[in-house]
Amino acid sequence: MKNTALRWLVWVGVLPFVLSCNHFKPFSAPGDDETYREEAKYCLHNSDYTCAVDAYNHLSDPDERDQQLCLVEMAQSGMTLTALVNVVSEKTTGQQLFGALANQLIPYSSDKGAAATDAKTKCAALTTSGPRGKLNELLQVLSLMVDCSLRMARTQQTQCTAIRDGGQVAGPGHSTVSKTDISPDGTGALISGQPGMCDTDANACGSDIYTAVQQIPSLQNTGFGDIAQNLSQLSVGSPPATADLARVLIQQTTTN
Repeated sequence: MKNTALRWLVWVGVLPFVLSCNHFKPFSAPGDDETYREEAKYCLHNSDYTCAVDAYNHLSDPDERDQQLCLVEMAQSGMTLTALVNVVSEKTTGQQLFGALANQLIPYSSDKGAAATDAKTKCAALTTSGPRGKLNELLQVLSLMVDCSLRMARTQQTQCTAIRDGGQVAGPGHSTVSKTDISPDGTGALISGQPGMCDTDANACGSDIYTAVQQIPSLQNTGFGDIAQNLSQLSVGSPPATADLARVLIQQTTTN
C-alpha cells in the first residue's frame, strides 16, 4: 500500500494539518473568503475546532465550505496525520483497515464519537462531480471508516451483555481491538458474562462497512483502486440484518 499511503497523505492527511500550520492571527472584523480561510487555519493550529467551523461556515463557495467542514470534523474525531501514517504504513489488507484505524483512535471519547458522526453526515452530502468530486468520494469512504472504527474503539470502554444495549459493563481497556472484544464467539451473539460490542454501535458500524464496500467503483475511479481491491475482500453482499450479523462482519475487520 505504499502508493496508497502517499496519496492518502497528499489528498487527505496534509490538507487540514498543513493548513493549520499557518500562524496567521485572524481579524476580528468580517472579511472576504481568504480572510476566513486564514482564520480557520489559525484556529486549527490551536486545535480550536469550533472556531474553525465558524470560519469555514462563512465561505461563499458551498462546495469548498462543505469539504472543509468534513475535514475539520474528521480531524476532531482523531483522524490525525499520525493516525493516517500508522494505518497506511502497516502491512494490513484492506479488510483490516477498520480495525487498524480503531487501534489508532483509542481511547474513545464522546466528543470524538460525535465529531465522527458529524463528519459522516457532512461528507455524505459532498458533491461527487466537478473538480472536487474525486477527493469528495474518498472523503466519504474515509468518514465511514472513522465512524465505524471509533465505535470499535469504544468496546475498550463500554461493552454489553444483552441485546438492545442491555447489561452495559466496562470494557477491558486494551490498546487494540480484538475479535472477542466485538463478540465472544464467531456467531456474533452476546453472552451473559462474556460481553461484546453493543447493538447500537454494531448496527451503525455494520452499515458503515456495507456502504463503504458499495463505494468500491467510486474508489476505483479516484485512483485508489488498491483500497477498493482490498475492501472487496470483505464478505458483505447486503446490509447486516441484525446486530449479531453485524458483529460477525466487524470481526472480519479486526487485526487480531
